[in-house]
Amino acid sequence: MMRDTQILFDLSNLDDDITDDPSLIEKINKSIATIELTFNKYKFEEIALCFNGGKDCVVLLHLMNYVLVKRTKQQKDNNIDNNNSIDSYKLRTLYFHSEDSFKEVTKFTDYCSKIYNLHVESIDKGLKDGLEQQVNMHSIKAIFAGTRSTDPYSSHLTEFTQTDPSWPQFIRVSPILEWNYADVWKFIRTFKIPYCVLYDEGYTSIGHVNDTIPNPALLDESTGKYLPAYHLKDGTLERSGRLKKVQ
Repeated sequence: MMRDTQILFDLSNLDDDITDDPSLIEKINKSIATIELTFNKYKFEEIALCFNGGKDCVVLLHLMNYVLVKRTKQQKDNNIDNNNSIDSYKLRTLYFHSEDSFKEVTKFTDYCSKIYNLHVESIDKGLKDGLEQQVNMHSIKAIFAGTRSTDPYSSHLTEFTQTDPSWPQFIRVSPILEWNYADVWKFIRTFKIPYCVLYDEGYTSIGHVNDTIPNPALLDESTGKYLPAYHLKDGTLERSGRLKKVQ
């Protein structure tokens, strides 16, 4: 990694939209601390990022990029030159795809791999089998995920959660667990972070082609078009575009 990002989180330089939101500043700093703690505890090659091209992962990727750029500069300033230096590696990034993945998401993931200099592992297995393969092949001990506590089956998680005994064993790291929908879009738009074009077409939570539609709450009846995802005011409606599977 990384693109050489400016130091975004010096509070004296933050955009007024952020400095007026102390709750988000606190969440940003806590997320950064979680990321830094992980990179202090594990070797770089023992860490991976689970990336699906969605808005939450975009926020996490940008935060990780910030931390790693800063650490790289610190290494160089301290004249640290060894094979374990951060810029000797690309961040291992796990992208699970299938035949019904949105082509826009795949294209955006490819774009991110270039601008953030990622080592993308494109996995066409199921989640459990794919994780087991990666953990065993590369001795991965910690995997970052852009999970938020309001996501399905995620209310019990903490920033560092050991996987269940029946799953491949690693620490699941969730730095943006406490962020809400509005936080995510405020961060993305304030810092002009690239995101998948589907969000501009009214999608607010992206799954697969066969189970995801633009969010009905964003339909502008006067034009018949959908507003961009960041116009959604009620975060509880985030997954309204996800279709329920027929049993």
